Amino acid sequence: MSATKDYELKKILTKVIDEGKKLSDEDIEFLVIQFREKFGFSHGIALNPQLLLDGIEIGEFIEIAEEEEFDEWKHQDILNEFDEKETKSENLGIEILCEEPKKCNSFIENPYACRCIRENFDSPESFREWRDLKIEELSSKLTNLTHKK
Repeated sequence: MSATKDYELKKILTKVIDEGKKLSDEDIEFLVIQFREKFGFSHGIALNPQLLLDGIEIGEFIEIAEEEEFDEWKHQDILNEFDEKETKSENLGIEILCEEPKKCNSFIENPYACRCIRENFDSPESFREWRDLKIEELSSKLTNLTHKK
């Protein structure tokens, strides 16, 4: 199976297993085609994407998918630079971050690029801008508190 097909299968698995989302019609159509190619049929069988991946365990798959998502997100900085696209720092609250980071596998793997961050920021640069803005806001609040006394 090609790397592109493997990547699509991993994205589908991540969507279902890690994010708890339902399959789209396009995902189902993709799975049916892949099952026909690999097994010669697609009816009367559970369309489990894991059956299409060769030699990858579920836990290993999730790590690979997370790594690929991270690489894709990191690559966005390069694309933005070449396209001369400026990042927009949105004024999101810190509640977008993991509630319990020590229990979040994504955070454990990539503390500065966990799924919570990647889903809310289009690139590492936009996250850094947001992070710096939050640090400045906190610094200002602390300065104001200490000067009031």
